Amino acid sequence: MTKALTKVTVKEFPKLLESFTLELKRHNASKRKDRKREEGAGRHHTLETPVEKLCFTLFYLKCHPSFDLLSFICTVYRSQPCRWVQEYLPALEATLGREVALPVRKIANVDEVIALFPEIKMVFVDGTERPIQRPPDKGKQKANYSGKKKRHTKKNIVIKDEDKRVLFLSDAEEGKEHDKTIANEAEVFEHIPEDVKVQVDLGFQGAEKENPELTIIIPKKKPPKKNLAPYGR
Repeated sequence: MTKALTKVTVKEFPKLLESFTLELKRHNASKRKDRKREEGAGRHHTLETPVEKLCFTLFYLKCHPSFDLLSFICTVYRSQPCRWVQEYLPALEATLGREVALPVRKIANVDEVIALFPEIKMVFVDGTERPIQRPPDKGKQKANYSGKKKRHTKKNIVIKDEDKRVLFLSDAEEGKEHDKTIANEAEVFEHIPEDVKVQVDLGFQGAEKENPELTIIIPKKKPPKKNLAPYGR
């Protein structure tokens, strides 16, 4: 559970906590040089201990909840979690010895993805479907019916990297739309650099011919299953 919520194991947490506590004290000391009262005086903090502060920061970075959700969990005003992140994140960055990449809430196109993640050498492009309630209108029923899933769905194109990070999510389209058609309309392949390899599935056949400048890897078709029935039947 600890790793699922914070991406840190039970064994790793105490070592990280020790360094985080020291960095947090240094950060607070540099922020309040004119402090007259002893540290800890005044109104009690909602997150009183370094353990709670570290758990909060790691949880935010791992699960990317909204500040509204964090305010509900911690029973504080929604502005408070935002201030906590701004206060505790520099201490965690100093502890880790590197800058932590915060989640970008809105990425408009693939160009922004490449600009934010220039180190990427391979991406995976795939279509994903989520079920919806059957629309009452017959025309919408037909448009949203997915023959693959045998139900009514909405479909998006997703770009992921080798670390399974979701880099880009296209607008939702009707379930009957083909993966390659949605990708072409979203201009997914047009903005991927030539030095980045692209892994796709059989639903994107033809993309390698339309985009010869890219290295698009498509798996081979599986051979048809042979009839293994005994001779004479």
